Amino acid sequence: MNRDPGNVAVIGGTGLLGTALSAALAPRADSVRRLTRQGGDAHLDLTDIEAVRRTLDRERPDLVINAAAVVNLQDCETDPKLAWSTNAEPVSALADWCRSNDAGLIQISTDHFFDGDGSLPHAEDADVSLLNEYARTKHAAEDFALLNPSTLVVRTAFVGSRPSPGKGSFLDWIIESAENRDPITLFEDAYFSPIHVDDLAASIIDAWLFGARGIYNIAGREVVSKAQFVMGICDKLNVNMDKAKFGSVKSLVPVRGDSLGLDVSKFEMRLGKKLPTLARTIEKCLPKSPS
Repeated sequence: MNRDPGNVAVIGGTGLLGTALSAALAPRADSVRRLTRQGGDAHLDLTDIEAVRRTLDRERPDLVINAAAVVNLQDCETDPKLAWSTNAEPVSALADWCRSNDAGLIQISTDHFFDGDGSLPHAEDADVSLLNEYARTKHAAEDFALLNPSTLVVRTAFVGSRPSPGKGSFLDWIIESAENRDPITLFEDAYFSPIHVDDLAASIIDAWLFGARGIYNIAGREVVSKAQFVMGICDKLNVNMDKAKFGSVKSLVPVRGDSLGLDVSKFEMRLGKKLPTLARTIEKCLPKSPS
């Protein structure tokens, strides 16, 4: 196991996962620099490849973590060039710089690669089904990232509350809808393996320090439907779900995979530790009581 990750650059360091990673790294790394389009420690526009190289030359990180992406599926469909120039193309430059400078790379990927398998958990070598621009660009990013031999690609599905004001996360929407008793649609045919963002951040760092390289699923231990997850939170909040209705993820546009469960046994065997259960993830998602 390595001593520490050295000097770390977190691209997208003010986002939901980037914030959690930066906080988790603070006591373990020599330094943590958040590289973002706005609000971080240094400015970085991923779509400007030459600027990416200049920034890394200036920062000289031992480890680069790329947690930035266009994640809105409709935005990716509307502007596929932006999706490619943000989600995929820059990762080639990151991998090239890291390979040339003996640096490590952690590429945050996604679970949006699978369809038609119900609640089946997918191992890292499972066949993929790329149904939209988001999935296509994120999968291409994995290939680019792995051009650097010292790369960890993390497939995951994380939940958590936004660290700053602005557009809320999936979890923020669930809690706000529950508290307001808004009518919501629950998808019984959309499966995933949720993990709380804080547990994910800690597990990513552990995986890196244990020498995990290549593609790893780091997610919750259980595959559940989106409906089960939402109902689990609402049950803990003692919210009546009488206004909820059930629908199919296949009715949504853009089209997306419905079977996003991830098999985490490779991580658990490599590190000798268990990833969180659904019960723990739901508990960590609940709003903190005022002190």
